[in-house]
Amino acid sequence: MRKPSLTCHDLILPCFSGTCGHEEAAYSLAEHYQDFTSLVALCHRETVFPPEDNPNAERIQSYIQQFKEDFTTELFQWYIQHGGYS
Repeated sequence: MRKPSLTCHDLILPCFSGTCGHEEAAYSLAEHYQDFTSLVALCHRETVFPPEDNPNAERIQSYIQQFKEDFTTELFQWYIQHGGYS
């Protein structure tokens, strides 16, 4: 039986999120591989709502400008799954 393959998301978040001091490396990897699932999750690890109080609000805006629909699709999916913007 074949094992499911790991995605960037499976590798980036467990290794770099949290208080281990490698958050910028996690962002860099996710940006490089355009792993929008990880980018959205990394941007929402702290205060999330209201969005203007999120410490990553500027970063989120820059990703929206840089990656456009590819990022916003994942961003809105995250909000739907986590009850944001109801």
